[in-house]
Amino acid sequence: MTPAVVRSVGTSRRLAAVQEHEDFEQEPVDQFLLAGVRAGMADSSIADDRRAIFEFARFLGRPVRTTGPEDADRFFADQHKAKRLVHSTVHSKAGRSRSSSIS
Repeated sequence: MTPAVVRSVGTSRRLAAVQEHEDFEQEPVDQFLLAGVRAGMADSSIADDRRAIFEFARFLGRPVRTTGPEDADRFFADQHKAKRLVHSTVHSKAGRSRSSSIS
């Protein structure tokens, strides 16, 4: 068995390729969703969380780790006004994103 390469959390990581950036962004999402599976969350809830996370990431158009509160405000305003989603749907998405904040 080969020992795993372990990187200190305090060490910065250089991301060169686009795929490395995407993988870096995907890792905490995967860990969050796996935690939901381990906690016994329903598949439908996990799928809803995943959909909300990726919808926000697509809206943002840049690495999620650069997100600020103003980005969430813009996203939810867009959901309500531009996409014409009803208040309860936007409220539900806001709750999902709050419970799934991965920073």
